[in-house]
Amino acid sequence: MREKIIRIIFSIFSGFGIVILIFIGVMLLFVNGFGMKEESVFVIFGLIMGIIAFGVLSAKVYDYLKRILEAEIKK
Repeated sequence: MREKIIRIIFSIFSGFGIVILIFIGVMLLFVNGFGMKEESVFVIFGLIMGIIAFGVLSAKVYDYLKRILEAEIKK
């Protein structure tokens, strides 16, 4: 059981790491390429990342709970 929890946490964080790297690259492109102010870009991307993080987290929790329920039904 402990290994399962560690694996779920690790998969969530590895997914977030890739997303954060992509967003940092796009953010630098916006600041340097289009001349936007850094604060406004941070606010925009913070909101987008928050929405994506909530969606990913809720999908993983839903999937995990669904698997638990299916295992309980099979018993």
